[in-house]
Amino acid sequence: MKALVIEAPGRYGIRERPRPVPLPGQALVRVRRYTICTGDLELLDGTNTDEPIAYPLVPGHEWSGVVEAAPDAPSLEGKGVVGVNQITCLACKACLEGRWNLCPSAKELGFTLDGCAAEFLVTNIRNLRVVPPGLSLEDASALEPLAVCVSGFLDARMRAGDRVLVVGGGAIGLFSAQVARALGASSVILAGRREKRLLLAREVGADVVIDVAKTPLSEAIRTGAVPPVDLAVETSGNPAAFADCVDACARGGRVLLLGTYVGARPPVALNAILLKGLSVIGSVGSYPAAWDVGLALAARGLVRLGPLITHVLPFADYEKGFGFVRGKKDDVVRVSLQI
Repeated sequence: MKALVIEAPGRYGIRERPRPVPLPGQALVRVRRYTICTGDLELLDGTNTDEPIAYPLVPGHEWSGVVEAAPDAPSLEGKGVVGVNQITCLACKACLEGRWNLCPSAKELGFTLDGCAAEFLVTNIRNLRVVPPGLSLEDASALEPLAVCVSGFLDARMRAGDRVLVVGGGAIGLFSAQVARALGASSVILAGRREKRLLLAREVGADVVIDVAKTPLSEAIRTGAVPPVDLAVETSGNPAAFADCVDACARGGRVLLLGTYVGARPPVALNAILLKGLSVIGSVGSYPAAWDVGLALAARGLVRLGPLITHVLPFADYEKGFGFVRGKKDDVVRVSLQI
C-alpha cells in the first residue's frame, strides 16, 4: 500500500509499505480521507514535545474510511467509519471512567502508532464509530477536532442559557462556537483574526465576532463590547488570551483551555480567579462519549463539518496541503487529502 512515511524530521514522502493485518479485536480500514492538523506539521519538523515520537512514523489522526475486514465483527465490513484514536489499557481509573484521553499508558494513532496518512490502517473494533445517515464520509473526516471540542464542553459542564466567549478562529474555535450554539448557549461571541474566518464564524453560528487585529480583546472587555460571560473558551494558544478569558468571565464563571501553549507561560491572574470564584478547566484530546455526541450533533445538522474543510486535494499533493496549513492564510481552516 502507499503510505506517507516520516523517516526522520524533515525527511518524508510517499512510500510502499505492506498492508497491515488486523489482529484479534481489530479491523482493517481503507482510508478515504486524511485531514491535516497542525500537529502533523510538528511531526514533520520534529518539534512535537508533548510525547516521545519514534520514527519512522505514518502521521495523521483525522480520518474517515470504510471497513475492509473485521474478522471479529463481520457486520462492520463495508461500512463507513471514523474512530477514537487512543489505544488504551481499559483497566486504569481514567479508562474505567471512560476518559481514554487520560490513560497514562495510552498510545495514539498518528503519534505513537502509525496513523491515517495511508491507504489502510488498523485499529481496535471498539474504537470505531459508524458514520450515521445524514453525514457524508467526506465531512466525517473532520470529526476528530469536533470531538476534542465536545470533550471540553462536557468537562466544563456547559449549561443551556450560558453566555459563551470563544477566543481563536481556527478549526477548534469555529467548532467550539458551533458546539456552544448546539448545546443551548444564549449568546456566542467569537474573537479572532483573519476576515474570512470571522465571516465563517458568523455563517456557522456566532452571534458576534470581534476582529482582535482591529479591537484588542482586552479593550472589548473593558468597554463592554464583550459583556460578562459564563464560559470563556480559549483555543488560540496565545498566552495573553488566557488573562483576557479570566477578565471576561462573570462571577462563578468557567475558563476552558483547549489551546496549546508553546514557549511563553500565560500570565495567570490568580487574584481575579480567586475573587470571582472562577473554575479553570483544562481539556486534552477526546474520549468515546464525546465522539458519540459529536456524531449525533453533526448527523442532525446542529454542527456543520463541511464548511470547515476549505481545501480538498489528492493524496499525491500532500506537500501542497502541508503548505496550505503551514501558510495560515485567511481562507484555510482544514485541508483534506483524498486517498
